[in-house]
Amino acid sequence: MVFSSSGLVHRSTVTGNRGMIASGHPLASLAGLQILMQGGNAIDAAIATAAALNVVEPYMSGIGGVGYMQIYNSSTNEHSVIDYVGLTPSSTDISLFNIELQSRGPLSHLVPGACSGWLEALQKYGSMDTATVFQPAIEYAEQGIALTVKNAEFFSANVAYLKKFQTGAENYLINNMSPTCGNIIFQKNLAKTFRQIAAEGSAIFYTGSIAEKITKYVQDQGGLLTLEDLSTYHSKWTKPINTTYRNYTIHAPAPPCQALQYLQTLKIMEGYDVQ
Repeated sequence: MVFSSSGLVHRSTVTGNRGMIASGHPLASLAGLQILMQGGNAIDAAIATAAALNVVEPYMSGIGGVGYMQIYNSSTNEHSVIDYVGLTPSSTDISLFNIELQSRGPLSHLVPGACSGWLEALQKYGSMDTATVFQPAIEYAEQGIALTVKNAEFFSANVAYLKKFQTGAENYLINNMSPTCGNIIFQKNLAKTFRQIAAEGSAIFYTGSIAEKITKYVQDQGGLLTLEDLSTYHSKWTKPINTTYRNYTIHAPAPPCQALQYLQTLKIMEGYDVQ
Protein backbone atom coordinates (compact mmCIF):
# COMPACT_ATOMS: atom_id res chain seq x y z
CA MET A 1 0.00 0.00 0.00
CA VAL A 2 1.13 3.56 -0.74
CA PHE A 3 -0.29 6.53 1.20
CA SER A 4 -0.36 9.81 -0.71
CA SER A 5 -0.22 13.33 0.76
CA SER A 6 -3.98 13.56 0.34
CA GLY A 7 -4.45 10.61 2.66
CA LEU A 8 -5.79 8.36 -0.10
CA VAL A 9 -4.55 4.80 -0.25
CA HIS A 10 -3.23 3.46 -3.55
CA ARG A 11 -2.18 -0.06 -4.46
CA SER A 12 1.27 -0.23 -5.97
CA THR A 13 1.43 -1.36 -9.58
CA VAL A 14 2.15 -5.06 -10.09
CA THR A 15 5.10 -5.51 -12.44
CA GLY A 16 7.16 -8.38 -13.79
CA ASN A 17 9.03 -9.51 -16.86
CA ARG A 18 8.69 -13.31 -16.85
CA GLY A 19 4.99 -13.92 -16.33
CA MET A 20 2.06 -13.39 -14.02
CA ILE A 21 -0.61 -15.38 -12.20
CA ALA A 22 -4.19 -14.23 -11.70
CA SER A 23 -7.00 -16.24 -10.13
CA GLY A 24 -10.02 -15.93 -7.87
CA HIS A 25 -8.07 -16.57 -4.66
CA PRO A 26 -4.62 -15.37 -3.49
CA LEU A 27 -3.54 -18.83 -2.32
CA ALA A 28 -4.30 -20.29 -5.74
CA SER A 29 -2.31 -17.55 -7.43
CA LEU A 30 0.52 -18.24 -5.00
CA ALA A 31 0.45 -21.91 -5.98
CA GLY A 32 0.97 -20.98 -9.62
CA LEU A 33 3.71 -18.55 -8.68
CA GLN A 34 5.50 -21.25 -6.71
CA ILE A 35 5.56 -23.46 -9.79
CA LEU A 36 6.97 -20.65 -11.95
CA MET A 37 9.65 -19.95 -9.36
CA GLN A 38 10.59 -23.64 -9.39
CA GLY A 39 11.20 -23.41 -13.14
CA GLY A 40 7.82 -24.56 -14.41
CA ASN A 41 6.22 -23.13 -17.52
CA ALA A 42 2.85 -21.43 -18.00
CA ILE A 43 0.93 -24.70 -18.40
CA ASP A 44 2.46 -26.18 -15.24
CA ALA A 45 1.48 -23.01 -13.36
CA ALA A 46 -2.04 -22.86 -14.81
CA ILE A 47 -2.83 -26.42 -13.72
CA ALA A 48 -1.27 -25.88 -10.29
CA THR A 49 -3.51 -22.83 -9.91
CA ALA A 50 -6.59 -24.76 -11.04
CA ALA A 51 -5.86 -27.60 -8.62
CA ALA A 52 -5.35 -25.14 -5.76
CA LEU A 53 -8.66 -23.46 -6.58
CA ASN A 54 -10.29 -26.86 -5.99
CA VAL A 55 -9.14 -26.52 -2.38
CA VAL A 56 -9.63 -22.81 -1.69
CA GLU A 57 -12.90 -22.22 -3.55
CA PRO A 58 -14.45 -25.69 -4.00
CA TYR A 59 -17.86 -24.19 -4.75
CA MET A 60 -16.46 -22.69 -8.00
CA SER A 61 -13.66 -24.88 -9.29
CA GLY A 62 -12.52 -28.47 -9.20
CA ILE A 63 -11.12 -31.56 -10.83
CA GLY A 64 -14.69 -32.87 -11.01
CA GLY A 65 -15.73 -29.95 -13.20
CA VAL A 66 -15.52 -29.06 -16.87
CA GLY A 67 -14.01 -26.33 -19.01
CA TYR A 68 -11.62 -25.21 -21.72
CA MET A 69 -7.96 -24.26 -21.77
CA GLN A 70 -6.75 -22.04 -24.59
CA ILE A 71 -3.02 -22.20 -25.24
CA TYR A 72 -0.70 -20.13 -27.39
CA ASN A 73 2.73 -21.56 -28.16
CA SER A 74 4.92 -18.61 -29.12
CA SER A 75 7.75 -20.80 -30.44
CA THR A 76 5.49 -22.30 -33.12
CA ASN A 77 2.90 -19.51 -33.36
CA GLU A 78 0.27 -22.17 -32.71
CA HIS A 79 -3.10 -21.60 -31.05
CA SER A 80 -4.86 -24.65 -29.60
CA VAL A 81 -7.72 -25.43 -27.25
CA ILE A 82 -8.17 -28.43 -24.98
CA ASP A 83 -11.92 -29.02 -24.63
CA TYR A 84 -12.77 -30.86 -21.41
CA VAL A 85 -16.49 -30.17 -21.26
CA GLY A 86 -18.27 -33.45 -20.65
CA LEU A 87 -21.71 -34.35 -21.92
CA THR A 88 -24.68 -35.28 -19.76
CA PRO A 89 -24.77 -38.92 -18.59
CA SER A 90 -25.94 -41.21 -21.38
CA SER A 91 -29.24 -42.12 -19.68
CA THR A 92 -30.29 -38.48 -19.15
CA ASP A 93 -33.91 -37.75 -20.05
CA ILE A 94 -35.27 -34.20 -20.03
CA SER A 95 -38.50 -35.42 -18.42
CA LEU A 96 -36.56 -36.03 -15.20
CA PHE A 97 -35.77 -32.36 -14.69
CA ASN A 98 -37.32 -29.23 -13.30
CA ILE A 99 -35.61 -25.85 -12.94
CA GLU A 100 -34.10 -26.64 -9.54
CA LEU A 101 -32.78 -30.07 -10.57
CA GLN A 102 -31.12 -28.55 -13.63
CA SER A 103 -29.02 -26.20 -11.50
CA ARG A 104 -27.96 -28.25 -8.47
CA GLY A 105 -28.04 -31.73 -7.06
CA PRO A 106 -27.19 -35.23 -8.32
CA LEU A 107 -28.94 -34.78 -11.68
CA SER A 108 -27.36 -31.43 -12.57
CA HIS A 109 -23.79 -32.37 -13.44
CA LEU A 110 -22.00 -33.23 -16.66
CA VAL A 111 -19.47 -36.03 -17.01
CA PRO A 112 -16.43 -34.55 -15.21
CA GLY A 113 -13.78 -33.56 -17.75
CA ALA A 114 -11.22 -31.45 -15.88
CA CYS A 115 -9.05 -34.37 -14.78
CA SER A 116 -8.60 -35.50 -18.38
CA GLY A 117 -8.09 -31.97 -19.69
CA TRP A 118 -5.55 -30.93 -17.07
CA LEU A 119 -3.40 -34.02 -17.48
CA GLU A 120 -3.65 -33.97 -21.28
CA ALA A 121 -2.45 -30.35 -21.37
CA LEU A 122 0.32 -31.16 -18.90
CA GLN A 123 1.49 -34.11 -20.97
CA LYS A 124 1.58 -32.12 -24.22
CA TYR A 125 2.87 -28.75 -23.05
CA GLY A 126 3.99 -29.03 -19.42
CA SER A 127 7.55 -29.40 -18.18
CA MET A 128 6.87 -30.87 -14.72
CA ASP A 129 5.33 -34.11 -13.49
CA THR A 130 1.82 -34.18 -12.08
CA ALA A 131 2.95 -34.76 -8.49
CA THR A 132 5.03 -31.56 -8.51
CA VAL A 133 2.22 -29.53 -10.09
CA PHE A 134 -0.38 -30.84 -7.62
CA GLN A 135 1.87 -30.39 -4.57
CA PRO A 136 0.70 -26.87 -3.57
CA ALA A 137 -2.94 -28.02 -3.68
CA ILE A 138 -2.10 -31.15 -1.69
CA GLU A 139 -0.39 -29.08 0.99
CA TYR A 140 -3.34 -26.69 1.24
CA ALA A 141 -5.78 -29.58 1.55
CA GLU A 142 -3.76 -31.50 4.13
CA GLN A 143 -2.55 -28.59 6.26
CA GLY A 144 -5.77 -26.60 6.05
CA ILE A 145 -6.69 -23.17 4.74
CA ALA A 146 -8.04 -20.17 6.64
CA LEU A 147 -11.33 -19.05 5.13
CA THR A 148 -11.66 -15.57 3.66
CA VAL A 149 -14.75 -13.40 4.08
CA LYS A 150 -15.95 -14.48 0.64
CA ASN A 151 -15.35 -18.17 1.44
CA ALA A 152 -17.45 -17.83 4.60
CA GLU A 153 -20.24 -16.07 2.68
CA PHE A 154 -20.52 -18.91 0.17
CA PHE A 155 -20.57 -21.60 2.85
CA SER A 156 -23.05 -19.78 5.09
CA ALA A 157 -25.44 -19.29 2.18
CA ASN A 158 -25.49 -23.03 1.52
CA VAL A 159 -25.51 -24.63 4.97
CA ALA A 160 -28.95 -26.16 4.57
CA TYR A 161 -28.00 -27.70 1.25
CA LEU A 162 -24.66 -29.01 2.52
CA LYS A 163 -26.47 -30.69 5.41
CA LYS A 164 -28.59 -32.64 2.91
CA PHE A 165 -25.48 -34.60 1.96
CA GLN A 166 -23.35 -36.31 4.61
CA THR A 167 -20.08 -35.68 2.78
CA GLY A 168 -20.92 -32.02 2.26
CA ALA A 169 -21.34 -31.45 5.97
CA GLU A 170 -18.29 -33.54 6.86
CA ASN A 171 -15.98 -31.68 4.50
CA TYR A 172 -17.14 -28.08 4.77
CA LEU A 173 -19.02 -27.52 8.03
CA ILE A 174 -17.49 -27.28 11.51
CA ASN A 175 -19.53 -29.07 14.20
CA ASN A 176 -22.36 -29.08 11.66
CA MET A 177 -22.30 -25.28 11.64
CA SER A 178 -21.24 -22.83 8.96
CA PRO A 179 -17.53 -21.95 9.18
CA THR A 180 -16.72 -18.27 9.60
CA CYS A 181 -13.94 -16.05 8.32
CA GLY A 182 -10.61 -17.24 9.73
CA ASN A 183 -11.78 -20.76 10.49
CA ILE A 184 -9.51 -23.45 9.09
CA ILE A 185 -10.91 -26.30 7.03
CA PHE A 186 -9.03 -29.46 6.10
CA GLN A 187 -9.73 -31.61 3.02
CA LYS A 188 -7.60 -34.70 3.55
CA ASN A 189 -9.68 -36.88 1.22
CA LEU A 190 -9.16 -34.37 -1.59
CA ALA A 191 -5.42 -34.44 -0.92
CA LYS A 192 -5.53 -38.24 -1.15
CA THR A 193 -7.37 -37.99 -4.47
CA PHE A 194 -4.73 -35.66 -5.90
CA ARG A 195 -1.96 -37.98 -4.72
CA GLN A 196 -3.63 -41.00 -6.35
CA ILE A 197 -4.11 -39.21 -9.66
CA ALA A 198 -0.53 -37.92 -9.60
CA ALA A 199 0.71 -41.48 -9.06
CA GLU A 200 -1.58 -43.39 -11.42
CA GLY A 201 -2.77 -40.85 -13.99
CA SER A 202 -6.29 -40.08 -15.16
CA ALA A 203 -7.12 -43.80 -15.52
CA ILE A 204 -7.82 -44.09 -11.80
CA PHE A 205 -10.33 -41.24 -12.11
CA TYR A 206 -12.15 -42.62 -15.16
CA THR A 207 -11.85 -46.41 -14.87
CA GLY A 208 -10.29 -47.16 -11.47
CA SER A 209 -11.18 -46.92 -7.81
CA ILE A 210 -11.98 -43.19 -7.87
CA ALA A 211 -14.40 -43.75 -10.77
CA GLU A 212 -16.14 -46.47 -8.79
CA LYS A 213 -16.51 -44.21 -5.74
CA ILE A 214 -17.82 -41.30 -7.82
CA THR A 215 -20.46 -43.32 -9.65
CA LYS A 216 -21.60 -45.20 -6.53
CA TYR A 217 -22.06 -41.95 -4.62
CA VAL A 218 -23.86 -40.18 -7.48
CA GLN A 219 -26.21 -43.12 -8.02
CA ASP A 220 -26.87 -43.47 -4.26
CA GLN A 221 -28.00 -39.83 -4.29
CA GLY A 222 -30.32 -40.37 -7.28
CA GLY A 223 -27.96 -39.38 -10.10
CA LEU A 224 -27.43 -41.05 -13.46
CA LEU A 225 -23.65 -41.17 -13.92
CA THR A 226 -22.29 -44.63 -14.77
CA LEU A 227 -18.86 -46.20 -15.04
CA GLU A 228 -19.42 -46.38 -18.79
CA ASP A 229 -20.00 -42.62 -18.92
CA LEU A 230 -16.64 -42.08 -17.23
CA SER A 231 -14.67 -44.78 -19.05
CA THR A 232 -15.72 -43.58 -22.51
CA TYR A 233 -14.94 -39.91 -21.83
CA HIS A 234 -11.78 -38.19 -23.05
CA SER A 235 -10.93 -34.53 -23.54
CA LYS A 236 -10.12 -33.43 -27.09
CA TRP A 237 -7.85 -30.93 -28.82
CA THR A 238 -9.53 -28.41 -31.11
CA LYS A 239 -8.64 -25.24 -32.98
CA PRO A 240 -9.98 -21.91 -31.74
CA ILE A 241 -12.12 -19.59 -33.81
CA ASN A 242 -11.01 -16.00 -34.30
CA THR A 243 -11.97 -12.59 -35.57
CA THR A 244 -10.22 -9.28 -36.03
CA TYR A 245 -10.80 -6.23 -33.89
CA ARG A 246 -9.15 -3.12 -35.32
CA ASN A 247 -5.48 -4.16 -35.53
CA TYR A 248 -5.77 -7.27 -33.39
CA THR A 249 -6.69 -10.91 -34.01
CA ILE A 250 -8.74 -12.36 -31.15
CA HIS A 251 -8.90 -16.14 -30.60
CA ALA A 252 -11.47 -18.03 -28.52
CA PRO A 253 -12.76 -21.60 -28.12
CA ALA A 254 -15.42 -22.59 -30.67
CA PRO A 255 -19.09 -23.13 -29.71
CA PRO A 256 -20.61 -24.48 -27.56
CA CYS A 257 -18.20 -22.28 -25.58
CA GLN A 258 -19.94 -18.95 -25.08
CA ALA A 259 -16.79 -16.97 -25.94
CA LEU A 260 -18.36 -16.46 -29.35
CA GLN A 261 -20.38 -13.61 -27.84
CA TYR A 262 -17.16 -11.75 -26.99
CA LEU A 263 -16.05 -11.92 -30.61
CA GLN A 264 -19.46 -10.71 -31.76
CA THR A 265 -19.38 -7.83 -29.25
CA LEU A 266 -15.93 -6.75 -30.42
CA LYS A 267 -17.07 -6.67 -34.05
CA ILE A 268 -20.05 -4.50 -33.06
CA MET A 269 -17.77 -2.17 -31.07
CA GLU A 270 -15.47 -1.84 -34.07
CA GLY A 271 -18.07 0.35 -35.69
CA TYR A 272 -17.96 2.96 -32.91
CA ASP A 273 -15.42 5.36 -31.47
CA VAL A 274 -14.81 3.91 -28.02
CA GLN A 275 -11.48 5.58 -27.23
